Amino acid sequence: MKKIIIAISIFLSLYVISMEKVEMKLYQYTENDTTVQLITIVSDSSMSAVLQENGRMIYDYKKDTLYLIDDSLKTSMKMSISMLGLFVTGLSDNLGVKPDSSGIKIEKSEKKYELSGKYYPQYFIYSNDNKILTIAVDENLEYPYTRKSIDKLKKIIEQIIGFDVQSGAIKDIAGLPKAIIYYKDGVEKTKTILSGFSKGNFEKYLTVPKDYKTGY
Repeated sequence: MKKIIIAISIFLSLYVISMEKVEMKLYQYTENDTTVQLITIVSDSSMSAVLQENGRMIYDYKKDTLYLIDDSLKTSMKMSISMLGLFVTGLSDNLGVKPDSSGIKIEKSEKKYELSGKYYPQYFIYSNDNKILTIAVDENLEYPYTRKSIDKLKKIIEQIIGFDVQSGAIKDIAGLPKAIIYYKDGVEKTKTILSGFSKGNFEKYLTVPKDYKTGY
């Protein structure tokens, strides 16, 4: 009996640390205003959830299903992740947005990126000689489940931002991004700052409540 309890304890400890929670602040800049959004991503080996205010998007990759949940209204809807990808591709085509994987070049800066009194290695990413990203990373942290989720959504992300996030050179940058700055036409358009990272049991964020009103 004691061995069984020990075995269960080990299993539970492994399960608890098999989820990751990444918290970010997204700054969006326009000519006249700056907006700040708080975004949280929770991931395990087969699912991920994107949380923003009272809304959640839960991606179940095994079932190819996306759940759209409003926790304030207690409602949920679901759709196919594949269909979402086709929708985003069609929308991007209509808007003239095409992912550009040509001419990707990465340079590691000699100067480190300063954030809250700490300094991190930073990389400049160019597409056809145009600077599109600055990425500062904590080389001592990894986020395999979060990265796996991003990999699964790569086509959707590429259509939205307009370049190939799966470039081998970008994927080879080790560590957890602390800051990501996106440029368009040489102007800083967005800045994402990592405000928190933890491992633990975050199952509640990946659960669709059974008592919510469904739209399907």
